[in-house]
Amino acid sequence: KLDNSPVSFEVVAGETDQVVKVTKENTLEVGSVELTKLDSATKATLAGATFELQDKEGNTLQTGLTTDENGVLKVTDLVPGTYQFVETKAPIGYELDTTPVSFEIVAGETDQIVKVTKENTLVPPTPVPPTPVPPTPLPPVPYEPTVPPTKPEVPVTPKKTENSEDSPKTTPIRITQSLPKTGDTNSFAGLGVILIALSLSGLLLKRK
Repeated sequence: KLDNSPVSFEVVAGETDQVVKVTKENTLEVGSVELTKLDSATKATLAGATFELQDKEGNTLQTGLTTDENGVLKVTDLVPGTYQFVETKAPIGYELDTTPVSFEIVAGETDQIVKVTKENTLVPPTPVPPTPVPPTPLPPVPYEPTVPPTKPEVPVTPKKTENSEDSPKTTPIRITQSLPKTGDTNSFAGLGVILIALSLSGLLLKRK
């Protein structure tokens, strides 16, 4: 850094054999860096990400550097050299990514702010197991008693009767009433006498 303040010295008479020594100190020019935190998918800025600043060997120089509501953090007064940001805390809902973000402060270019970005990915949602669907109950099977197989019925041949068509036809006997002849009259008269005698004998037996 330029320092135009004068450096005074004096050459003393009689001491010219000695070299007068003076010093002038200069300060290195310092630079600044700005980190912007982004969503890897939407490129929206993310607040609440925390980083630490390290040198190129990984030695920690500053901690607790957090992105503001605009997703930005800024570090000033960095002498020329190589540095890196390492994320120590991701925004809520995002995966932590500890991959270093390197940058360099170049001597002679310290009037320009070095800008870097860091992206984060959303934590994948926990898969929800599917709700098991209960099996559809089968309808009850009606009870059917076991019936033993029946023997096939044997057709019975009806017996032939006398009146069936196959039986020989009988010729009806005609009874012809004929008038008694003269000789037959005596026979009927004798029979009547016998019947009367039997009736009388029966009456006599009842009286006794």
